[in-house]
Amino acid sequence: MFTYRQRTEVDLSKPTYGNMEQKNNSICYLCGNAMISEEFYLSHKEEFKETPCFLHDEHIIQNALHGKLKSNSILCKSCGTILGDDIDSQFVSLFAPFIERLKKLLIRKDHGSKNIVTLKGHLYKNEELNEKIDVQIREGKVSPIEPYYEVDESEGKVTIYANDKRAKQYKPVVQEEIKSKGADPDFFEFKSKTDIQDEGILGYFFTEGVPNFNEIFKKGFVKIAVDFAAHCGISRENMPQVLEIDSTTQIGKLKYENCCFPFISIGAIDTIIELNRPDIEDLYPTHTIILFNQKTESRNLLYCYIDLLSTFQYYVLLNPNYKGEDIHEVFHQTIIKQEIPEIDVKRIRPKHLSIVIQEYNIDMTKYKGESLSDLYDFIEKKIKNYQVTPSLNFQDELKRMFNKISLPMVLQVGGKDIPNTEEIISSINYKIPDSQKRSIIFEYHDYVEDENNFNYQLFRKIFYENDGDGGVEVMSSPVECNSPTIIDEYRKQYCHMKFNQLNNFIINKEKEDKLDSE
Repeated sequence: MFTYRQRTEVDLSKPTYGNMEQKNNSICYLCGNAMISEEFYLSHKEEFKETPCFLHDEHIIQNALHGKLKSNSILCKSCGTILGDDIDSQFVSLFAPFIERLKKLLIRKDHGSKNIVTLKGHLYKNEELNEKIDVQIREGKVSPIEPYYEVDESEGKVTIYANDKRAKQYKPVVQEEIKSKGADPDFFEFKSKTDIQDEGILGYFFTEGVPNFNEIFKKGFVKIAVDFAAHCGISRENMPQVLEIDSTTQIGKLKYENCCFPFISIGAIDTIIELNRPDIEDLYPTHTIILFNQKTESRNLLYCYIDLLSTFQYYVLLNPNYKGEDIHEVFHQTIIKQEIPEIDVKRIRPKHLSIVIQEYNIDMTKYKGESLSDLYDFIEKKIKNYQVTPSLNFQDELKRMFNKISLPMVLQVGGKDIPNTEEIISSINYKIPDSQKRSIIFEYHDYVEDENNFNYQLFRKIFYENDGDGGVEVMSSPVECNSPTIIDEYRKQYCHMKFNQLNNFIINKEKEDKLDSE
């Protein structure tokens, strides 16, 4: 017998929830000026003594990362351009090794050229990774940064490893070297190999070779957080941890110190979800932003949790003494193209048409037909024109993940004796320690209150932990993730695990694509 105790500073009372509308009356959060549409200004120019600030479509998650949430009332055109040049351009370039390799699977960007991106990395000659060649990757081909050659005297062949242009330039150099060693270059057959990816193990650069990587990375997350908070109606004055406003000019400046820190899974349920994320998240990888306040015994903190590519997970503290209304806003999207299943509407029985109408969200108020044949034609036309949105219902998607881990989790905790128990338990990559089983029971209960009420608002806000006295306590996820008691080695291990998940997902997709093309 054990007790359920909430010995914590976290207030679990349910907040009110916004509706994702802009509530800031179109004030640029950076310069503090009101904004109007450029079209209105051009048609009423004579009414203005000076040029005003213009509304500007701003991608909250950057367009280069295939983000789809936009707002035209958070940054003016001038400030948006400045932050785009100073922050966004450098930030998105960090993710090129993932975005470029995933490009065949990705939804369309809203704008931007289809320039060919050149990536850099190493080609390791063996599994010990102790011999490497610097390479560049362009349009799927891997070529060495510096050309090299190999001589096979028994076959009388010389292979030059380089792209076509460099190979031609390098051949005379190789001939001279062979000649200097006392051999006759004319004796050898020369050939070039422009793609060397099958010569070893390919590793892409991420942090390597990027000056000020951590600074660029942090700035990008802070900007996303401020953009989203402004989009959800948080005033510029209510984000003092990340936005400094000059008292004289009222011009704002983004701040980056003591506000941005990584999420790591500490609670058992968070750990189960993250270890199994590519397998249990239907549309992996996704982008997620959650804006929420969290009340403690002494303060009310305003946080933004950001999860890019289901991999790069950070909290940004916007206000350590938030005095606004309770808030919990979520944006969730996939970046993967979704296939629309083919359906033969004419073969569906009339009594089942309502299911199809609901599944494809067909607006029946626009139906003007009279006969059953007209109805079938109307539904068929709507399905053909159906567009799949990358925006997802976060509550539904998270609940699906919970459904996939529920049975193996219950079997580990309860040890039920049913057929195929071992197979079901092993379907999730985590062995639940006895010390965590008690907290899992109560945390899961609070998420899944009943069949009709899934409390997704707890996600990334709290987790449960045994208190050592036979009870459990509710812990703040952001507070504990930022705690100095978390050793750096665990942080590194967690980040490497998430990085490898995404990399392995891409590698598997590349293999599938290669098999399909053969």
